[in-house]
Amino acid sequence: MANIIRATTPTFKYTLKTVKPSDLTKAYLTIKQNGETLMEKTLSEAVVGENYLAWTFTQAETLQMSSSKIMAQLNWKTADGTRGASRKALMAIDCNFKEEVI
Repeated sequence: MANIIRATTPTFKYTLKTVKPSDLTKAYLTIKQNGETLMEKTLSEAVVGENYLAWTFTQAETLQMSSSKIMAQLNWKTADGTRGASRKALMAIDCNFKEEVI
């Protein structure tokens, strides 16, 4: 389980093994906490690499995460209509002594 510290700017990087990022027409990184969708990032917000997608979260976004755990999942669709999803990733959220945007 990965750890995220509140008020920081972590990057979520997903390595794609079954599809090339260049074949994607849609992608969504969904973050849930306590069963509720906390935020969602789209393909247009991602850094697209040769075999990965990456999203960097802002300090303000990580401050929305309470000090417990979050679940993250990537969903995508390709030009030929193939739909895929990653396994859910569980991440612990740690507090920060400086709980504000600096």
